[in-house]
Amino acid sequence: LNNQLGWLRNKVYVFHPGISVNRWKKVDLEYSYELQIIDQTSQQADISVVDQKHSGSIFYTPEKRHLFGLSGEYYSTKQSGQHNSNVLFANFSYHLKPSKGKLKYKLEIRNIFNHSEMVRYYNSDISLVRSNYSIRPRQFLVTVSLGL
Repeated sequence: LNNQLGWLRNKVYVFHPGISVNRWKKVDLEYSYELQIIDQTSQQADISVVDQKHSGSIFYTPEKRHLFGLSGEYYSTKQSGQHNSNVLFANFSYHLKPSKGKLKYKLEIRNIFNHSEMVRYYNSDISLVRSNYSIRPRQFLVTVSLGL
């Protein structure tokens, strides 16, 4: 570091299970969890980070022409000596395909809770990188498409 030899020790633990359930005709469910624990020790500092991500979605099809979707992600980041970062993102969508005609319609609401920032960590052999992301504000999006 800065032309000086030094030492660095990293311990990284990752746990990432998930499940997808398509047991019912009208409902699909998905959930995944990711836990990352980073302990970095060097001559300059000791850093500990616990990073969690929960992702889930549910899609409901009451009949062939309609599809409702709700998806969300919850991020929790704790770094020693720093403020905790907890953010919940959620999106909603509605798809409509009329029985006659080739047009399809979709309504989406993105970032329902209107969060503006998220913090994520990345670890490599020689570094621990903290990234702050600026997030788009809540959006309403209507899409009309032509099916062939």
